[in-house]
Amino acid sequence: MQIHLKGAILLAICTLCNLYLVNRVCIGGYDVVAEGKTIGFVENIEDVTEITDKMDNELYESYGIDKSLADKIELVEKVDFKNNISDKEELEREISNLSDLICSGYTLIISDNESITFKSYDDLLIALAKIQRDYLMDGAEMGFCEKIEYKKEYVSKKNIYDAESGYNFLKENLLLNVVSKVVEEYASTINYDITQIEDDTMYKGSVEIVQEGSVGESLISAEIEYINGEENSRKIIDEKIITEPIAQIEKIGTLDPPPGFGTGEFIYPVSGRLTSEFGPRWGRTHGGIDIAASTGTEIVASDNGTVIFAGESGTYGLLVKIDHGNGYVTYYAHCSQLNVSEGDVVTKGETIALVGSTGNSTGPHCHFEIRYNDVQKDPLSYLE
Repeated sequence: MQIHLKGAILLAICTLCNLYLVNRVCIGGYDVVAEGKTIGFVENIEDVTEITDKMDNELYESYGIDKSLADKIELVEKVDFKNNISDKEELEREISNLSDLICSGYTLIISDNESITFKSYDDLLIALAKIQRDYLMDGAEMGFCEKIEYKKEYVSKKNIYDAESGYNFLKENLLLNVVSKVVEEYASTINYDITQIEDDTMYKGSVEIVQEGSVGESLISAEIEYINGEENSRKIIDEKIITEPIAQIEKIGTLDPPPGFGTGEFIYPVSGRLTSEFGPRWGRTHGGIDIAASTGTEIVASDNGTVIFAGESGTYGLLVKIDHGNGYVTYYAHCSQLNVSEGDVVTKGETIALVGSTGNSTGPHCHFEIRYNDVQKDPLSYLE
């Protein structure tokens, strides 16, 4: 009898312990069943009706459809572990999928304007990350020019995007601009100053270099902002001088020149169309520029000077050379007629010849050269 009593007491204690443990880890509630599948577990019926009522209202207000999602749901009473209670957002997503028309999603808001809705928050993040990767730079701090926000809402299923389709939509419609900021170090040249000293023994327009200038070098640290991979702004953070520049010293003439002395400033010798520039052409260097004009168009002196040649000159055809007395000599080639002779003093703008196509020429034009100390220069760098 005593043994049976002890057994009964022990059984009662175990039962009480089990009940205590069950109450600590288990809870009464309802399985949420839809279309034969359990989509969640809730403690109270109101947890489900609150969601279905909200969606039913949105269906009616947005689409004018009076349907009840609650009709598609069965609640089955059961006891389950407390940690199996469904997350509210996840349950909303499952219930929204029961509708043939709407589903829950995350709408991207760009600069206070709604754009598109993604299936999930992860899809939204992946699409944004893909756009930034298009302009990825090592060490860059990246973001968007526009203000980015999002909100969770229910939308038409036909208007929902996954990560890939959402990325394509944003790119095609240019809705987002990627801003990247990166700190870069680079070497930069420092231009030298030019100091000019007046000399009354030299003619006006004459320049003599006393000391050649030399550029300096610095190491620059700058914060550079790029928008969609294109530089937008540059802010110098620090600059360290590596080599100081050396100023160029020049003597400039102040003495009034005699007639025919050049000013050092040149005008176009003929009115026409530029057809060939200075530089490489047909496997060799083109030493001047070609200006096309009708045969007989007047050619004028580009600056004051003295004619040092006027006549036939091989591939140049009929040619005029003018010495401007300051190291510069100009050539006017392929003329049809010469209006000056060797030794003539001419002024800037005076007619010296007429346009033609003599010598090695493919059509009527003026081949014009500027030479300094017999070195061909690009005339376009000198012409006014």
